[in-house]
Amino acid sequence: IYLSIKSLLIQMEASLLKPPEFTVYRGREDLILQHINGTTIALQETHGQLNIKEIDSAEMKKKVAQDYSKKEYYGIYGIIEMDGGKYLTMVLDCQIIGYVLKNSVFRIHSLEYIPLRMSNDKKINKKYQE
Repeated sequence: IYLSIKSLLIQMEASLLKPPEFTVYRGREDLILQHINGTTIALQETHGQLNIKEIDSAEMKKKVAQDYSKKEYYGIYGIIEMDGGKYLTMVLDCQIIGYVLKNSVFRIHSLEYIPLRMSNDKKINKKYQE
């Protein structure tokens, strides 16, 4: 009985996985963040200032046609400042563990730090694992 309850709980947890909501395109000059709803913004840090602008799908497609890498994320954790500049903190892995007032509560399993200043490209992104 214990094994069947445990397998049922594992199946329930698997059904509570959140689908990726963001795609990040990284280029030489900027980062492009595209939400699952179609909203797209470009982020760029220059001289300590973070520039954020919304871009339309035509401009996004034009930029991404260049040399951009692509990766999907479950959410945005925030922006932090560390040695060498600001980093966009993205959620790589999470799951829904419950609800509060009809809002999902997540357990974050891993984060990735993406440098916003393009001169940081040679630095290795730091990854935190729970």
